[in-house]
Amino acid sequence: MGYIFLIMTWLLAGAVWGGIGVAVGPGILMLLVGAIVAGCGCLYSLSERLFGYQLNYAWAGLSIFIASLMVIIFAVPSLKFTGPGHIYMAAFVLIPSYLILFAVRKLATKF
Repeated sequence: MGYIFLIMTWLLAGAVWGGIGVAVGPGILMLLVGAIVAGCGCLYSLSERLFGYQLNYAWAGLSIFIASLMVIIFAVPSLKFTGPGHIYMAAFVLIPSYLILFAVRKLATKF
């Protein structure tokens, strides 16, 4: 039951965050970015659960953030951002990396 909760939490939160990005951000690409963050976070959380939550929040969130950015850079190589565009993309990836991880770790003990 815990694994299903973990997967559904990441996928639902990634879809919601991507929808928010589509509504206020530059367009439909933000839905793809939300899905990439959800996928990276889900894979990380599943592997972390197998190994017993050995990293603290800062390192865990940072690893999800960096993995998500690398996947975005390699998956969509035609992105041409200005300086503010890079900052917006980094913030858009950074916020769910930590928020969803916090929710998963807090709620994982209840299920």
